[in-house]
Amino acid sequence: MWALPILLLAWAIPVAAQDGRALYHGLGPDPPRARIGRMESRGLTCAGCHGRFAEGGSEGRIPVPAIDRAALLAAGAYDAASLLRTLSEGVTPDGRRLAATMPRFSLSAREAEAILRFLGNVAQEDRAGVTGERVVIAVSAAGSGEADALRLALERRWDTAGPRAVHGRGLHFVTLPPDATRWPTADRAPDFFLVVAAGRGEASIDLRALAQRGMPLITAQSEVPAGLDAVRIAPGAPEMQDRLSNLVRAGGVEIREHPPPTLSESDRIFVVTGREPSLTALAASGLPLASRRVVLTAALARRAPNAVAELLKRGAEVVALHAAADRADPAKLAELIVSILARTLVETGRDLTKSRFLAALRRLRIEIEGWPPMDFSRNPASDAIQAIRLTRDP
Repeated sequence: MWALPILLLAWAIPVAAQDGRALYHGLGPDPPRARIGRMESRGLTCAGCHGRFAEGGSEGRIPVPAIDRAALLAAGAYDAASLLRTLSEGVTPDGRRLAATMPRFSLSAREAEAILRFLGNVAQEDRAGVTGERVVIAVSAAGSGEADALRLALERRWDTAGPRAVHGRGLHFVTLPPDATRWPTADRAPDFFLVVAAGRGEASIDLRALAQRGMPLITAQSEVPAGLDAVRIAPGAPEMQDRLSNLVRAGGVEIREHPPPTLSESDRIFVVTGREPSLTALAASGLPLASRRVVLTAALARRAPNAVAELLKRGAEVVALHAAADRADPAKLAELIVSILARTLVETGRDLTKSRFLAALRRLRIEIEGWPPMDFSRNPASDAIQAIRLTRDP
């Protein structure tokens, strides 16, 4: 017999859902310890297997169940105490023992309450910003004026080139509010479905904080230069370093961050960001550079042509990265974003949720004139960067 009233009462416990979100995603300063069998493992989170919206999925060939409110209602009489026992001992309310591959977490009763409250609300967040008639898209850029310009460009592009409606819904673009990084909270869910931006490093607010709370961010991307498999990143401008790091990490590359004086002869790839001294030091180093690749920004290559010439002279392959199109041009960026949105929304289907949209986006491959071919299945977290191989003048 189902204890539905107890379950509904459990989800009304006055514990901040935000605390549960941090625990679920492992975002707090002291995340719960986890173990698999007798081995303690760091970095394990609920979201890592069950999805950012508790929608479930798979780990290789192993299916991972959904654990949102509807799934837990169907699974049995979960309250805070039974959830705590499931997470810490691997025993469900009906006495079943979970597989050994399911981590066991060290949690307090209050933390279990917070996670339960979060799971009770997460399905609503997954559908936030979607009604029967429209999908609300928030727009972000370096400042409010730039965001408004991009929003107007998106509206014009959607009206002229986008579908009239996608599965019966139109798109409504709004400028991202300045307090958006505080959402969702225990008493307020975001009233937009996702965020599009000129680039994470160019937004007027911290978009990374929104992403940590489960908000999809749409940026363009291109393929990582082939062959990146062991990288050193020299000190430089933090925003560009983050961007290059995202490009490299998206390709499953190991990153070790050190300045050039400590570079190892075994490294085949060097990524230099931001400042001429880092590039000059590498060019003047005694390291054998033949058949090695140096990745840098096009702006740095223009500022330090002599260092680039020396690298090429010593046999290094030099790859300069730059934006594939002018992201300062709202119309050009709107052309790209509208194409991505239209294709992905059609692919997602009528039952539109953030988790379904992200799954469809990860399958997207798209070619748009003026941009490099984009493969979201390979690099789901990078900006639209084009790689140019530099050569010596004859």
